[in-house]
Amino acid sequence: MYFTVLIAMTVVVNVSCLPFVIQNQDSAKFDATLPPQCQHIEGENSTAVMMEREDCRRIFENEYIQWSEKMLADPAFIANLEVVNSSDEVVSRTKRGVQQCPAFTDEYLANNLESNKRSTSPWKFVVNSDESRIPQHLLDSRCLCTGCIDIRKRAEIGEDLLSKPMFVTVPVKKSGRVTSVDVTIGCTCIVPINHHAN
Repeated sequence: MYFTVLIAMTVVVNVSCLPFVIQNQDSAKFDATLPPQCQHIEGENSTAVMMEREDCRRIFENEYIQWSEKMLADPAFIANLEVVNSSDEVVSRTKRGVQQCPAFTDEYLANNLESNKRSTSPWKFVVNSDESRIPQHLLDSRCLCTGCIDIRKRAEIGEDLLSKPMFVTVPVKKSGRVTSVDVTIGCTCIVPINHHAN
């Protein structure tokens, strides 16, 4: 008698689990492990959908793009940024004054605490915009000086040192396929190749 009851209970449990299993199979159309920017890609698990998800995952799991998305989501951070296209033309937002190589006066240093503005090769951030690209907006940088800041003079010198952009290559999607672009992440001070020590 005890054996018979045990079998009946087992059958009941197994049957009650079936709707849950079927539901999980149906929900396979939605992948909760995808980055938030890719959650809109739903549908049957066809080859095309799976490829689109993986393309999106590859892009938005990139560390630089994750950081860029986070910074561009901050209204205070982007308030004064220029928006430029891939050819460096300003497409929106009026410049808040002409961005020139700064002199490191006491007032300047007191009012500018960000690392990019206090570097000996300072740079500004801009929004790189391309409506035909995924992601459409990337955080980019532009060097403010041709030379570098001499700490003793607190001003730019250009004879012996040069400001040069530093790049990172990130995945993007254009024309239906994943490709890559170089994004400027900041600037650094270098000794020119043709420089000869006295």
